[in-house]
Amino acid sequence: EAFEVEPGWSWGIGDRNPRTSVEAIGKRLELCSGAELNAVATLLDAFLMERDLAATDAAKKQES
Repeated sequence: EAFEVEPGWSWGIGDRNPRTSVEAIGKRLELCSGAELNAVATLLDAFLMERDLAATDAAKKQES
């Protein structure tokens, strides 16, 4: 909500507000505290792990 994007937007899932540019998101990140940046990084890491697991599972199914 703070960045006006859906949670998975940076992975191609969901949308961002068309009035919100990537540069605006970057500027909002610059205003975050260290704790807030750590929280964002933790969420990004969790999404990346899930994406990687899903890709691995999909590859295994295709091999079968």
